[in-house]
Amino acid sequence: MTPAILTALGVVLGLGGIFAALLTMVPSPENTATKAPGRLQIRLQRMRTGVSRRTRILLLVGSVTGVVFWFATGWVIFIVAIPLAILGMPAIFSDQGEKTQTDKLEAIETWTRSLSGLIVTGTPLERALTSSLSNAKPEIYRDVSRLVARLEGRWPTMDALQAFADDLNDPTGDLVVMNLMLAAKQRGQGLVNALNDLAQTVFEEVRVRRQVTSDRSKPRWNARVVTGLTIGLLLAIPFMSAFSEPYKSPIGQIMFAGWLGIIALILVAMKQVVAARPIPRMLVNTGRRS
Repeated sequence: MTPAILTALGVVLGLGGIFAALLTMVPSPENTATKAPGRLQIRLQRMRTGVSRRTRILLLVGSVTGVVFWFATGWVIFIVAIPLAILGMPAIFSDQGEKTQTDKLEAIETWTRSLSGLIVTGTPLERALTSSLSNAKPEIYRDVSRLVARLEGRWPTMDALQAFADDLNDPTGDLVVMNLMLAAKQRGQGLVNALNDLAQTVFEEVRVRRQVTSDRSKPRWNARVVTGLTIGLLLAIPFMSAFSEPYKSPIGQIMFAGWLGIIALILVAMKQVVAARPIPRMLVNTGRRS
């Protein structure tokens, strides 16, 4: 090995050892009760728990790949560019956010229909809300369980419903809660029809959203293919002497980083163009009970 490679390996191993040593300073859950953690330990604990396991794996794979490309090409820019690309590409091309929102809307629609079915039998509103927990899907189960806990804790119905709307944090959820609030003030049979109509509206919205997501799948796949080919070409440039020579100097590396930054900005702009605009909520309370 050349001295440069040995130095690079020493730096990488040294930084990895320091990072591992710092992580060992973070107390395990069973030791936190015996000794209060220090400020540094708290920060390290937040850093470790705030990053998902998938993100840590991607960062590790990206860092190793970047170091390998640095050894193979001598281009320092790959140490930073490849980990950022591996972390950023899934976020740019993923449609998980749209699917999660659609699944939540479907869960609200199903729960609303079940609640309407309970109320039509003559069950009081508070008891129907408590019984509806068994029909709540996983997407909103935690929010509905909090609503039930508040009602069983003798919260006023209006306060519990307002807190439920804040937990859902969804404009469609606000519509459902507003109808429930109105029914809590003015008891009557009109709530069943209102909930059924609202559930049907949400059902149509879910159907349209799923159709839109399906229509977007092909253009999104095409964008992934084009981006993958572009990244492959960028990774191959260092091995093409005719193209790579101008970029081997420090100034050339900065220019190459600039091209990578432009491509990243274009991808982010594409993501922003196709992203759904958030709908503002109608039922917001900044001074409710906690």
